[in-house]
Order: sequence, then C-alpha cells, then structure tokens
Amino acid sequence: MTDRDARVLECCMDAARRVASPLLLGGMWIALLSAAGCHDAAAPQQDARRGAATADPCAVEPLEAFDASIDGGGGIPAASFAGRVAEISPTDGFGRTTYRIVESGGAEHHLVLRDEGPSPVRVNGSYDFHIERVAGTPGASALLVRDGQGLVFAGASDDGIGAHVLAAGVEGFTLRLDPVSCASRGSGDCYRAAINRALAVGHNGAAASLYPRDEADLGAYHVRCLIAQQIEYAGCPDFALHGVSFTITRVK
Repeated sequence: MTDRDARVLECCMDAARRVASPLLLGGMWIALLSAAGCHDAAAPQQDARRGAATADPCAVEPLEAFDASIDGGGGIPAASFAGRVAEISPTDGFGRTTYRIVESGGAEHHLVLRDEGPSPVRVNGSYDFHIERVAGTPGASALLVRDGQGLVFAGASDDGIGAHVLAAGVEGFTLRLDPVSCASRGSGDCYRAAINRALAVGHNGAAASLYPRDEADLGAYHVRCLIAQQIEYAGCPDFALHGVSFTITRVK
C-alpha cells in the first residue's frame, strides 16, 4: 500500500467512525463509507471556481455550443444596434430563446440565442447589442451586450479564441486556451481524438481555469465554459466541431 493509499484509507475510516455504529457489519459498512463522502485528496473536488466538478475533467463531454443569430438576418456577418427589450419568448424545444428588441425609431430586431444560460437582459431594459456570425461547419457566432454600466453579457463559439469572431476580445477579460494536458476522451468515425482543454479566464486580478461544463464567479460576472477542446480529424469532408464556447454574464 502506498502512502497515498494509506491516507485515503485513513480518511475513509475516520469518516466512517463518525457516522457508523460498531454493530454495523458487511455491506452496511460499505454503504456508510460511501455516504460519509470519502475522497482522495488529489482528486478534483467542487470548489468556488468549479461549478460542475468531475472526478476527471479530461473525460467529461462538452455541452451544446452557445449560438447567436438575428432572425431574418441572412448572411450579415456583423450588426450593431441599440434598443429596448420588448419581449423575451419562452425557450423552444431546441433550446432557443428569442429576444424582441425595439430601437428608438421603431425598427425591430429578433435576436435568437441558444444555450445563453440565465437571461442576460431584462424586459424593458435598454442595451447596446453587437452580434457577429460567420457561416461554416460549424458556424462561429458571438454576442456582446452593454448598458450604461459596461459589459452585461458576452458569449462566443468558434474554432479558437478570436479565430473568426471577437477578434478584439472581450473588454475587461483575458481569455486563452491552455496547452493540451489531457488524453483523448474518445474517437469517432470522423475524428481520431477529442481532447479536453482548460479555458483560462482572467478579470480584475481574479482568474479561473475551466474545463467543459465548469463555471466560475469572477467579480461581478459568472463565467461558463461550454466547450474547450482540440479535435484530431480523420479526413471526413465538411465535418468540424467547435473548439471553444463560453458565456460571461454580469450577475451583480
């Protein structure tokens, strides 16, 4: 038995003694050890910066990508407008929510978001919107929302940070994909390897390293990492996956 194994066993036995009766035997001891919450100290545990802690962040499957588009916007690569949020529709069966925005002159925009998390704006609130979208397989998209106090929301899905959208970054934040340190979590017909990466996020001196499905609070903002990965493709035409997808929402 290694020193590490001994420490883990000692942790388990101490936890069991706190909740177990000396009369408990056999399978009941096993149940108590599990219920007591015995963990290897070296294994990733849930903390303030990890919202979806996993025993192995290298093995977790990413979430669906954030997506932003303008209903009827066609192939417009970028658009900026300011207006009041007149209506927020219920989320449909595909995870899409439509925000009806009315400019001061009466022009309307139907902003369609998917997997943006808790609504970043409120009905009757006035905001400045900037959306970017690049067609492809998959397409890249990004959205920035601001009000009089600054950034309200930022979200993007792309091959990499700033590859096709948000080339100027997100104001007040640093974003990068750390070098690969994981083994592949699997393969498929069109890719030889899918490797999780850490999305490093910094804001006002605070920082977090987030794997897919992780979340963190940095100052007044809540950050979600939906996708952070490197794909080794197997040569299928017209097949690609997002390399990164994230959202940043002001919550304070």
